[in-house]
This record gives sequence, C-alpha cells and structure tokens, in this order.
Amino acid sequence: MLLIVCRRKVIIFEHGAMKAAPSALRRIVADNVRRLRRDLGLSQEELAAEARLHRTYVGAIERAERNLSLDNIERLALALKVAPARLLTPENS
Repeated sequence: MLLIVCRRKVIIFEHGAMKAAPSALRRIVADNVRRLRRDLGLSQEELAAEARLHRTYVGAIERAERNLSLDNIERLALALKVAPARLLTPENS
C-alpha cells in the first residue's frame, strides 16, 4: 500500500487501484449505522433485509467504503427507526 498526501486529500494505492480516503461525513455515517444496528441487536444481514439493501453493501457502508445516496440513507434510517439526520450527525453532538 502506498499513501500520497496531496492538497489535503489522501490517495491510497491498493493493488494498483487508486481510491480516496473516506470523508469525515462518510466515517460519521459508518459509525452511526454500526452503533445503531448493534443497539437494536441486528446483524448486518438483518439490517440489509429490513432496509432492502444487499448485506455486503451494508458492510461496506459500515467500513466507510461506500458513498450513500439520499435514498439509501432514508432506507437505513427507517430500518434503524431514526430520523435520517441522525445518521449524519456525530454521536457527541
């Protein structure tokens, strides 16, 4: 793995692929989804079924690897029984 810092952005080269480091907001969403899912006692598979998303997609969200659409934020919020804004808000706010 090779890290390059350029104009406040970290580029990660992994196996010849280039990807940007997750944004702070993506990390907040990832942490919130994981915490809320665990608080409800749901597995990733159960949350995915409830939100009508693929299990591997939920895992990628929790690892901050996916950039979610508003539609998918809403699906996850409904499945987690919270307002969509709660997924976008840092836990300590």
